[in-house]
Amino acid sequence: MSRPVRQAGRLPEVVLPYRFVPRSYQLPAWRALEQGCKRAVLIWHRKAGKDLFALNWTITQMLTRPGLYWHLFPDGVEARRAVWDGISTDGRAFLDYFPKDIVLEQNETEMSIRTVSAQGGTSVYQLAGVDNADRLRGPNPVGAIFSEHPYQNPQAWEIVAPILAANGGWAVFPYTPAGRNHGFDLYRQACADPSWFTEILTIEQTHKDAPGEDGSAVVTPEVLAAERRRGVDEDFIQQEYYCSFEGTRSGSYYGDALRRAREQGRITRVPWDPTMAVECWADLGLGDHLAYWFTQSVGPRIHVIRFWQGTGSDSIVELAKVLKELPYVYSTHLWPHDADGIEQGTGKTRREMAEALGIRPIDVQRKAAVSDGITAARALLERCYFDEVACRQGLDALGFYHRDWDPKRQTWKDDPPHDWSSHAADAFRTGAMGTRGGVPLVAQDLVVESSFALGGRRFGY
Repeated sequence: MSRPVRQAGRLPEVVLPYRFVPRSYQLPAWRALEQGCKRAVLIWHRKAGKDLFALNWTITQMLTRPGLYWHLFPDGVEARRAVWDGISTDGRAFLDYFPKDIVLEQNETEMSIRTVSAQGGTSVYQLAGVDNADRLRGPNPVGAIFSEHPYQNPQAWEIVAPILAANGGWAVFPYTPAGRNHGFDLYRQACADPSWFTEILTIEQTHKDAPGEDGSAVVTPEVLAAERRRGVDEDFIQQEYYCSFEGTRSGSYYGDALRRAREQGRITRVPWDPTMAVECWADLGLGDHLAYWFTQSVGPRIHVIRFWQGTGSDSIVELAKVLKELPYVYSTHLWPHDADGIEQGTGKTRREMAEALGIRPIDVQRKAAVSDGITAARALLERCYFDEVACRQGLDALGFYHRDWDPKRQTWKDDPPHDWSSHAADAFRTGAMGTRGGVPLVAQDLVVESSFALGGRRFGY
């Protein structure tokens, strides 16, 4: 529902920020942005006012430069809860920080606000989720907030970054850590780039010292003690209040296993062994939903040498090209049970379409309970060595894959939500349920088949 507020016209006289006064710990970031910094990573603890700060910075920019401004969250539900329906600690609605004199239109359905801007132009502030990152392609934002970036689909920043680079726009990343995933990678990259503003603020560095406040800590020792008394996990406390990157996402299925892998040196550079066959594990879907792990078994070890996820609409054709370009010899392709489902429009199964393109041999797995697959995946992870570069996207997904908390039942929900991490995690689960282990290549095992579309080589079967 769209609600017009006023007519466009001459830019009114307003003082910005409106109803918002930065606290002292927020001033360095505000000043850096005012002085022209285009990229800011704000790793601030829970309750430090990250989103309110970023929102008010955006409002000031909307009057200065006409254009589209995005406030992005992991999904639309969180965007609505945190900001559109959000209430600040002093009881004021987040949307009330927009001065009424500059608002032209407010759209409830799209969670957008259109305002007047400089030189007679207009600006649009829009909240959105990035669970389907492809929706970000096309528009031309000039400013973007990536709230809770470690929980977002990492493709969102990959899509938006070149747009902002081309139009001179800015990006702010306000978040608390969620383990050593793409949020940690971004922090390290920002620290190494002097053009970025980077800051970590724990509860020991933040106080309520804006005019009219009492100077007390934003999160007092009493609050923290109460959290511990009610049984909050210490990893979570260190992550949320002390900005530690060593914790894992709450409800993560594989976070602890991945942390052990990292501590044991099993997330490192893992070279491809040309004397070993490559076994592939898949999850099927349309476009960028097709996910593929490439693995080699070396004794009891599983070397996970590469992860790939589709980027186009014709995913099986794209996969066939990728497989042909890689120098691997494939022992088998483990595919999930739905590979034998008949596709509407073609009358063929995806297995049949893939085999016609030379993807073989395909071993379709039986349908199994998700919980059984997760149990198998947890066990398999203890034997895995991951290439930290070639598997970065897949590792992020495995670390994020989780179950949600049910506040009504006060327990974890039974099944994981379907989000950007699901396809990589499901592909790994396919492998955990069906892997037969690698087979060493010896001369008599190789058969040259010129009719095989993907490189002319395979095992003799």
